Amino acid sequence: MTGLAQLVAEELECDWFPTPGQNLARNLVWGRQFTAGSRAIRESHEYVRKAGATARTMLIQAAANEWKVPAAECSASNSVITHRPSGRTTTYGKVAEAAAKIEPPKEVALKDPKDWKIAGKPLKRLDTPPKVTGEQVYGIDLKLPGMLCAAIKDCPVFGGKLTSFDAAKVQGMPGVKHVVKVGDSAVAVVADRWWQAKTALDALPATWDEGPNAKVSSASIAEFIKGGFVLRPSDTRLRDCGPRSSPAHGAVAGKRQSIASGTKLYLYPGIQWSETSAPPSNVMNSRRLTARCFPCSRPKG
Repeated sequence: MTGLAQLVAEELECDWFPTPGQNLARNLVWGRQFTAGSRAIRESHEYVRKAGATARTMLIQAAANEWKVPAAECSASNSVITHRPSGRTTTYGKVAEAAAKIEPPKEVALKDPKDWKIAGKPLKRLDTPPKVTGEQVYGIDLKLPGMLCAAIKDCPVFGGKLTSFDAAKVQGMPGVKHVVKVGDSAVAVVADRWWQAKTALDALPATWDEGPNAKVSSASIAEFIKGGFVLRPSDTRLRDCGPRSSPAHGAVAGKRQSIASGTKLYLYPGIQWSETSAPPSNVMNSRRLTARCFPCSRPKG
């Protein structure tokens, strides 16, 4: 979150202040607004920069309209707009209302990274102090009048289904309001408080049809991954044949050969490595498993 705020502040040309911004629930106007899995900067950096640059452009235009001067004669820095020829200044706060009425520009110019003053610089994280003190408000902390809480349990095996549950066993437990089936594979308990729902869910008798993946294990997954490597007669390297459902997999299925004798295949969760070649960029993808190879040092021994 701090990194995204730095990018916005950089393009907005606002002063950096040690308070986190507010979450914007505006139909995802900033794209996915996804901040998990180390993907926030990778997936969001361009459009949050454009958001800051767009706001800066609109604020400058609002000030220029008020002064009746060309926007090109104005610049912004540290939340202050300056009309360079006359030296007049105003703040973002004073023109924000007028800027909000201006049509956003279709295209905006982004700053050259060599001119960055905030983005990419070591700054204290905005979210650390409230997390340390316990003041941070999370989604689970939200409370609304008359709100109930639910705890849900899905089939322990992907692709399985819920076959039965005995709601009567927990219906009389403290706070429990409802016990409901969710889709084909899950059951949920609804109660006054989340802990009451969770406690009742733990005590709820339920049976499952674990389906075709019931016997899947680490060993079987490892064998499945090995099946993604194909040694072709004309090539001494391991090849990527794609997921089992892909056309590429079908095309080579009849020509599959075992990994050549003398070739060592090292398996590690998420990473596969063969001594015969640099690892392929993507071994295979499936609905439940993505196995990728990344360049790394070869194991010793």
